[in-house]
Amino acid sequence: MKRSIKSIAFFCPFFSLLLSLDLVPRIDAAIHAYEDSYFFSVNDAFIYRGGREGLFKSSEDDDTYDFSDWGVKRPAGLANGKSYIRFNKVAFRRSLEDVSEQEEEDENTTNNNENNNNYSGVVQAVVFEVNDRDLVGYVTEDGGRRYCCDEALAKTSGCSPGRVIVRPKKEMQEQIDEDTKEKKLVEVENVDWPWVTDAYFEGKNELESRTVDDAVSIEETGMYYLWFVICDPKLAGTTVNGQTAWKNPSGYLPGMMAANLPFYLFLSLAYLALGICWAVNCAVKWKYLMQIHHSMTFVVSLGMIETCVWYYDYSNFNTTGFRPYFVTIFAVVVSAARKAVSRALVLVASMGYGVVRPTLGGFAPKVLALSGAYFIASATLDVVANVGAIDDLTSGARVFLVLPVAALDGAFILWIFTSLSKTLAQLQQRRQMAKLSLYRYFTNALALSVVLSFVWVVYEMWFKVTDAFNEKWEADWITAAFWHVLNFALTAVICFLWRPMEPEKFVGNKSGSVDANDSFWTEEEMSAVDNELAEAAGHHELGGDSDDDEEGGGGGGGGGGKME
Repeated sequence: MKRSIKSIAFFCPFFSLLLSLDLVPRIDAAIHAYEDSYFFSVNDAFIYRGGREGLFKSSEDDDTYDFSDWGVKRPAGLANGKSYIRFNKVAFRRSLEDVSEQEEEDENTTNNNENNNNYSGVVQAVVFEVNDRDLVGYVTEDGGRRYCCDEALAKTSGCSPGRVIVRPKKEMQEQIDEDTKEKKLVEVENVDWPWVTDAYFEGKNELESRTVDDAVSIEETGMYYLWFVICDPKLAGTTVNGQTAWKNPSGYLPGMMAANLPFYLFLSLAYLALGICWAVNCAVKWKYLMQIHHSMTFVVSLGMIETCVWYYDYSNFNTTGFRPYFVTIFAVVVSAARKAVSRALVLVASMGYGVVRPTLGGFAPKVLALSGAYFIASATLDVVANVGAIDDLTSGARVFLVLPVAALDGAFILWIFTSLSKTLAQLQQRRQMAKLSLYRYFTNALALSVVLSFVWVVYEMWFKVTDAFNEKWEADWITAAFWHVLNFALTAVICFLWRPMEPEKFVGNKSGSVDANDSFWTEEEMSAVDNELAEAAGHHELGGDSDDDEEGGGGGGGGGGKME
């Protein structure tokens, strides 16, 4: 059995194995962990952003993202329709310097809570939905924003001095009019939202606050933020420890990633179908396999491995709430390798490798260097963006890492279309119509992919610019999914155009002979192709008997000159 068949046969069991592996230790939730994390000064407050995630509303019968039909194994009670943010032993620790300063203050100042007369400081946790962000803080007359209440604001707004300013959310509720007995909508204030809880430092000498072990039930779908806020400058050196668990109705997969689970399942099945079709074609036409066909087998195999590993990564994350570093890093490396090899394959195909030139010659080191650079840049971006990540990258970090990848993509595109132009011109000059037709189809497919890529990049830029607060988080997965679909489509087109076939079909000559119009390789180059096919098929004649080639070799190679 030939190498292409062996590769597909090897990777198919591996594909199935990865979908069912369960070798990672389990924990209980999608966790945002805090380990001695410091607060940052924001206007008049000190804030630590504890996390943000897209969460779907709680429902007993919620089926918005029910993955039970996609083969996801869940422990009992996981897909219970409950969505929440759970605090697990979240505590705050202040420094000895802060305690010393506090001892000099009157322990009863700014005391407004009869049940906490002995506290000497407070840290507040605030949970709000992105559309309610204006309810946290106060906009001053000069357009600035204040987060902490003082004596002056307390008189005008009714807030509590020394606490974060949070205004109740106004909601429309249906009520029955007592006089008319008819239903009507009435605007009421929800004093429980945004959600706020306090963590006190009890006693002036206490270094650690009371722990927070509450849970916030999510009743509306949205992008939720968690802030820890300090309004007392004397607590500026406080650190936060503990963790929060964020759960969706169907599992622990964050809302922005939820659609990736069924997407990668379908894409892995698509790659599996493509791999089977390619393997069958290679098995039937094994006599005509060349080196480029083995490269295509490698690309298809990488696509199969990449998609099923990503599926396992998201499935495990949804089931256990844990993203294992090994699996994610492996998926990232395979993904970067697939991208680099795919681009190299398109490039060498554009140069005419396997069709109009038997070797790459001096171009091989340059192709390898460009592909290697792309692999490193792409792997770096994907590792930082995916390994251990729940929130998105900041815009600055993303731009810094995307620029090298974009520059290398531009180099690939320029080189590919320059090579295509030369290949088409030479095929036109030699009047090799069958090969010319193949390359025209290939050029059209590449041109269409470039146009779609440009349009999609413009759309992505518009999407990011108009979604500064992630209000469109439910559609965010589409921006990355498009590139996977486009790559799969282009891979399928190349597999179809460069499928193994009989020489007479390939050169457009019914007799199978190669005359002056069907080749512009020299005798030496034609001999190299014959040797490659002979290794694959034992003995297969590309242009008639070898004796005939020796006697009439001038006709087969005299019509063409060697490619530069």
